[in-house]
Amino acid sequence: MQPKQVTAMALISGIIFLTFISMVEHNECEDKGQYRSVKGFCCYLCPAGERWVDDCISDGDQSFCTSCMRGKSYMEIANRDPQCKKCSTCNIIYEDVQQDCTVTSDTVCQCKDGYSRPHPSQPCGVTSNTEKNIIIPTGIVIFIVLVAVVALLIYRKKKCLDPSETSEALLLLSVEVQNDVLEVS
Repeated sequence: MQPKQVTAMALISGIIFLTFISMVEHNECEDKGQYRSVKGFCCYLCPAGERWVDDCISDGDQSFCTSCMRGKSYMEIANRDPQCKKCSTCNIIYEDVQQDCTVTSDTVCQCKDGYSRPHPSQPCGVTSNTEKNIIIPTGIVIFIVLVAVVALLIYRKKKCLDPSETSEALLLLSVEVQNDVLEVS
């Protein structure tokens, strides 16, 4: 490389370095609860329970924020998000509400008796003890229904073989019908 090329590369590298340093310094605000707005002001984040609407209009001011909707949405930390998070709903079959949704915290659901979560991020499900409790009564009900059906079949079979009823059926079959009644005109 020639000396002019080295000088040019050093100058370019210096400019890039200084630009980078000024960008880093320009983006940092003194307070950790602040951010650098597009206009260059250090604005405070919206507090928990509120969402961001617009940047502040001067250095060190609060951003323009609006409250989340109680029972509908929440925001648990200071933020710059334009949308609040939607409140979760509990599955009424498996869960009870342990804590209602507030503007700063989501709904907390608790598994009903006989149900549990395999993992905190998964929904409540049937525990092995609950499966046994469901299977045993179902088996008993099926057994009782089968016994009732068999008893009904035996009762009907006995009723059909009863000699007194058989003789009545035979008497009805032995009635003589006159020939002229059977003739079709």
